[in-house]
Amino acid sequence: MMEGGTIAYVRDGKTYEGGLFGGDIEEAVRGNPQAEQYAHEYKTGVVTGFATTMLGVAGMVGGLVVTGVEEAPPTNNRSVPVAGPVLLGAGVLAYVVGLVVMLNAVPHLYDAVNAYNDALP
Repeated sequence: MMEGGTIAYVRDGKTYEGGLFGGDIEEAVRGNPQAEQYAHEYKTGVVTGFATTMLGVAGMVGGLVVTGVEEAPPTNNRSVPVAGPVLLGAGVLAYVVGLVVMLNAVPHLYDAVNAYNDALP
């Protein structure tokens, strides 16, 4: 269910907070091994994806900063440095990979809830 603009889980009349990284989903489905596995996969995917996107953002910012520094007027016939664009590209790649990991984790949340509910008598 939605509570306060975020997802929440209800089990036996008790409400479990959803939170940014899945919150108490593991507590909400405790007792069903398949649902627990899905919940763990969801939380792992969301945390891993978020960390990877943040590394990607840092890489993009660093790449832009290094590129800006490299774009200063050349002296002594320097060749064009590539560190900035490479760092920027790596940052973009990490960001996209992180987004994909996070988006692929979301179905595991619903799998956890459905597996738990399906096992109820």
